[in-house]
Amino acid sequence: MYQRGEVVLYSAHGVCRITDIVRKTMAGETAEYYVLQPIYEEGSTLFLPTGNEKLTAKMRRIPPAEELLTLIRELPDQPSLWLEEESARRDTFRDIIARGECSELMRMVRTLHLQRRRQQEKGKHLRLSDERFLKEAEKMLHDEFALVFHLDRDEVEPFILQQIPEEKRA
Repeated sequence: MYQRGEVVLYSAHGVCRITDIVRKTMAGETAEYYVLQPIYEEGSTLFLPTGNEKLTAKMRRIPPAEELLTLIRELPDQPSLWLEEESARRDTFRDIIARGECSELMRMVRTLHLQRRRQQEKGKHLRLSDERFLKEAEKMLHDEFALVFHLDRDEVEPFILQQIPEEKRA
């Protein structure tokens, strides 16, 4: 169970602070809810039932800086997630976004950046669905990294690239 004041990543909503845990009646049912305040979306509040395992499974604690740095440094050695068959790729990427697991999101972003580069070399573009997945995964990661490393979100990508030795950048 999470506590009031904790900062978590909640699926595609990004980094949120648990501002309260309340009993509330919604749709005629009374239940306990986490009150989530997205850190980078002012004015937005989410109510997440504490007893709904499907939804709470999409919430996870933010890893410490050392763990994130290790993930960054290991990223070039991770295999690509690219699948040629579009529906299988879409299902895989949708699952990764839903789980919100940092290492998978990083692999997905790297995979899509590499595929974008390959397409550009052919004078083509990524499919729109792949671009959307890329933007969503980048938002989640940039929110998380900005919080942990005290950066602006637009400083995250250059920061990540600085952590990877130049000979391993693809």
